[in-house]
Amino acid sequence: MKKVEFEKMYLLEGSHFWFLGKRYFISSYLNSIKDKIKEILDVGCGTGGTTLFLNKYGRVVGIEKDPFAAKLAKKNKVRVILGSANKLPFKTKKFDLVTYFNVLSHKKINIKKALKEAKRVLKPQTFIIITDNALPILNSNHDHFFDIKKRYYLEEFEKLLNEMGFSIIKSSYIFFFLFPAVFLKRATVNRFINKSDVMPASQIVNFLAGILLKLEALLLPYVKYPIGSSLIILAQKNEKN
Repeated sequence: MKKVEFEKMYLLEGSHFWFLGKRYFISSYLNSIKDKIKEILDVGCGTGGTTLFLNKYGRVVGIEKDPFAAKLAKKNKVRVILGSANKLPFKTKKFDLVTYFNVLSHKKINIKKALKEAKRVLKPQTFIIITDNALPILNSNHDHFFDIKKRYYLEEFEKLLNEMGFSIIKSSYIFFFLFPAVFLKRATVNRFINKSDVMPASQIVNFLAGILLKLEALLLPYVKYPIGSSLIILAQKNEKN
């Protein structure tokens, strides 16, 4: 990714409805296991906003391959180590939770290697949580700017996790309530504008979208949304040792 995209993320991730909404969804899943996690690894932590948010669930370390993004993350007062998701610089069975927030679909990630590494550094019977880009129909110029290799169907991701030795606890599409707006924008405006979607929203849009996403997150523990621009999965490592 270009530096300008990381700079925009750093400036917006504390206030923009999309970043806040993603954290609402993550919380709705993590709250069910919060008493079982102490040591957390945030893989591909970017500029550190979500890493900072994870501090309320345990002791967190972020890993980021891009030096510029890692530098920005450190401004958020989070612990960040330079490294790759494909080969994690940590000992075996160290963490209670490994997170991948919109990371595994990136071009430089070997998804099977990354999941194998996650399984290696997780303690027995512990957890992985993933959010990622969903539905190939939403491909647009935004994906190019964020080095997104592909968008996944939820069932496709679930099958891959099962094959890699994880059991699905909960899963769903997310950003369901905003999907019509996202679909229309990706199908029209984004086809012709050569830039990413990461940009400030007006106060009214930020407020209204934020309310919708809070409501969606409140319902998420009880429903599995049938469609959305992203997906979320909470899974558990199968091995007992």
